[in-house]
Amino acid sequence: MAELQGIHAVVTRPVHQARNLCDLIAAEGGTAVSFPVLDIVPKIDSEFLQLIERLNDYHIALFISPNAVNCALPPILSGGGFPAHLQLGAVGKATAAALAQWDCPVTIIPPERFDSESLLALPALQQVQDKHIVIFRGVGGREHLADQLRQRGALVQYGECYERRKPESDAHILLEHWAQQTLDIIIITSADGLKNLMELVGKEAQDQLLNTPLLVISERLAQQARHWGFKGGIVCAAKAGDQDLLAALRHWAQQRHGLH
Repeated sequence: MAELQGIHAVVTRPVHQARNLCDLIAAEGGTAVSFPVLDIVPKIDSEFLQLIERLNDYHIALFISPNAVNCALPPILSGGGFPAHLQLGAVGKATAAALAQWDCPVTIIPPERFDSESLLALPALQQVQDKHIVIFRGVGGREHLADQLRQRGALVQYGECYERRKPESDAHILLEHWAQQTLDIIIITSADGLKNLMELVGKEAQDQLLNTPLLVISERLAQQARHWGFKGGIVCAAKAGDQDLLAALRHWAQQRHGLH
C-alpha cells in the first residue's frame, strides 16, 4: 500500500513514543519527519513516595497516559505493588496496554472514545461518594476529571509522576522542508506540544507554521489551534492511538489527492 505516497508528515511525539507512528507512515509510502516537541521526565519526589505508601487507603487508581504508567509503576512495584482491593482504571487502550505490560489488570476503561469524559461516564465512577481516588498523571494538565469526581463526593488526590519539558529540537529541519515545499501536515497530540512547537519554530517561520495543516487528537485541541491563529486546515482524528492518527492521515491524503 502506498496511500501516503508523496506525503511528508511531521511527527511531534516524544522520541520514545514516535517510532511506531513513523514506521506506520513509512509503510504506506509516506515520509515521517520526527520533530519532538515534548520531553517526558520522571518526577518521583518525597511527596509521591509518601502517596504510594498510602495506596492501601485508596479505592480506585486512575492512569491518564502511558507515561503516567511507566513513570509511576517502578516506585509502586518496588514499594510492594498495588493492594488487592484497589481498582485500576485507564483513560484508553494505550494506557491499559502499558499497565498490562507491568502485569497490572485494568477494570475501568472506556469502551470507545478515550478521554476523561468517557471515563467519567463509566458505571464504576458514578457512585463514588466518600471513595478515595488517586489520579496518576504528569504535573499540571486538565482538572476536569478530578473536579467531576469531587462533585460526585469522591476524595481525589493526584500522583504527579512526570514533567513535560520543551526539548532543544532544532527547527532547521522544518525550515528546510518549508523552503522545499515538502512539509504537508503536522501531527500534534497535546496543547503543551502545540505551544512548544510555536516557540521552537520561532517568529521568523510563524507564517509558514500557521498556514501548515494540522492533524490533532480532539476537537478541544483543534479549537486551541484556531485560537492561536492556525489557518492551514485542521484534521481531527477519532482517537489518540497511532492507528487512529494513521487513518485520519490517510483520509486527509485521499481528500488532498481528490480521491474518495
